[in-house]
Amino acid sequence: MSFKKWNKVILFGDSLTQRSLEPSEGCWGSLLADRLQRISDVIVRGFSGYNSRWLRMISHKIFDNDFNAKEVSCLTILLGSNDSCEADCPGGQHVPIDEFEDNLSAIIGHLECIGIPRERIILISPPNYYHHMFVEYCKQNGKNEPKKDNKTIVKYAEAMARVAHKSGVEFIDLYKHFSNQQNSEQLFCDGLHFSRKGSQLVFELIWPSVEKRVQLHNQCSQLTPNFPLFTDIDTKSPEKSLLP
Repeated sequence: MSFKKWNKVILFGDSLTQRSLEPSEGCWGSLLADRLQRISDVIVRGFSGYNSRWLRMISHKIFDNDFNAKEVSCLTILLGSNDSCEADCPGGQHVPIDEFEDNLSAIIGHLECIGIPRERIILISPPNYYHHMFVEYCKQNGKNEPKKDNKTIVKYAEAMARVAHKSGVEFIDLYKHFSNQQNSEQLFCDGLHFSRKGSQLVFELIWPSVEKRVQLHNQCSQLTPNFPLFTDIDTKSPEKSLLP
């Protein structure tokens, strides 16, 4: 009997990813980490306010040649909410759709070059959006009024689907799934970022895909924690159980 090292599940993206460890609301990363305790390390590389252009620029620094790609069982990329802002948005986050697609393809290409196969990558589209909620949030927090709408966001979700198809990468369409939910406003805490309920839905949508990749990486049919359960330890000779 031997024990494998912890593999890595990496979450890469903008604020929807950065906030994924928040305990009260945007906690889909926390839900993943909890489910994968003693199985995988969940690592968050989220950058609030960033678009695909900026993340493409720094992806070579985040995932450099010293990065141990062999340990990565799954990597998610959730982008598009900032790229899809209108061209004259105050934050300068807008990225044209053609460039958005090119940036995603370049990021995927770089990940593959450093040793992360495309089969381990999951593209996740931006969800739908509630403008009136986010306007109120921005007013209360002294932020510039946002310039975005669902007619544009859905085009970026469709663009991500095209990239996934061309690249042979799995695609999860949050826009479609969130839009089809009854009372979908409840899935957001401010119209843009996930509420607790929204995070639960994200987790439920991506978990089967993450679980499959972790199983393939660990070469097992079901997820088994590293090291035995305490009830399985030989208390008279614990080294037999813990140090095989």
